Formats: sequence, structure tokens, C-alpha cells
Amino acid sequence: MDTESTVLESWQHLYASSGHELDLDRWLSTVGGDVEERYAALAALVGDGFDHDAAHDLRLAHELALVAELPLRDGWAEVLDRALDRGLRLAVVSSSPLWWVGGHLTRLGLQDRFELVVTREDAERAKPHPDLYLVALERLGLAPEQALVVEDSVNGAAAATAAGLDVVVVPNAVTVRQAHVVPSLAPTSLWAHVEGLLAA
Repeated sequence: MDTESTVLESWQHLYASSGHELDLDRWLSTVGGDVEERYAALAALVGDGFDHDAAHDLRLAHELALVAELPLRDGWAEVLDRALDRGLRLAVVSSSPLWWVGGHLTRLGLQDRFELVVTREDAERAKPHPDLYLVALERLGLAPEQALVVEDSVNGAAAATAAGLDVVVVPNAVTVRQAHVVPSLAPTSLWAHVEGLLAA
């Protein structure tokens, strides 16, 4: 889903509520990474009066109201169907916590399509570090060359690359503004790319 657009709006709301303006370029550099970096940046602006828990609650309430009805991005249902038809094993690897990832998978009826879900709680470091992908490879019993990663951000792509994985990027409305260092695809052309790899 394009949760990044709603996440961005929630951070803009939090910054405005704190009397500051969000630095979009700096924020974009943290997409797909550890959310605590974002709170630390705001805390540095606010100073000693910053209340992390209150800020988190305010931002999260705004975000949850926005994402409650978000649909699956166009083209992704078909990609998942085709992957399963071809016998591919599917996993989710996310820097977000399990309650967030699992909640959306359940809401969209997608939880049964994925053999494995790896989230922020499963490794010491979030993306762009490779830890989460290394955990996924270990649990799936796969070597890096047996897997393909589909990411939507620079930090996610960096994590996959650091784990020795091949990666393609399908940016969303927010991450398309990042300077990608790997090839970018639209969801509609992703499956053609996957088919090409399978045929190789």
C-alpha cells in the first residue's frame, strides 16, 4: 500500500503541532529506515520540552485515521496471484512493527499469501542495515541468489543489496522523489521482469 503518503502527512501534522516545518529532503532520507531517527530530529528542534510518547501518540492517531481504508496498490493483487501460481515463496520484510504490518495484511485478507513475515522486532537493526533480510533468508533456508527483493525506497534497497540480494524498486508517491540507485519499475511491469529472471 502507499502508506508513505499518509505517514508523511502525519509527520507534517506533528511538526506543525510542534511549531516547526518538516524538512522534506531530510525526512525522505529516512524512508524505509528506523522511525526513531525521525523523532530524534524533531526532538533536536523542540529541545528539552519534547515529549516523545505524546508526540508519537499524536502522530499515530492522525496516521491511523488516514490509513484505515487504504487499498492495495494498483497491480499488486495480480502480481501476488501470478507469483503464487508459479510456485514462488513469498515473504514480507519490513522495518515497521508486527502490529502495523500484520494489521494491514489481515485487513486486506493477504496474511495467508505470505509464508513468512519479518518485522522490526526480529532484528537488532532496521533498514538500511541488512539484518532483517538476513533473518528472512535464514528462516526460509535460502541463499541470497535464490531470492528477489521488491522494495519501494532507497533504504530498503540498500538493506537488500547489503544482504547480497538482487533488488528492484517499485516506488510509491513519496519514494519516487528519492534518488534511486537501482532500477525502478512500475507495478504493471514488475511481473514481466520477474518472468525474465525465472526464464534466465
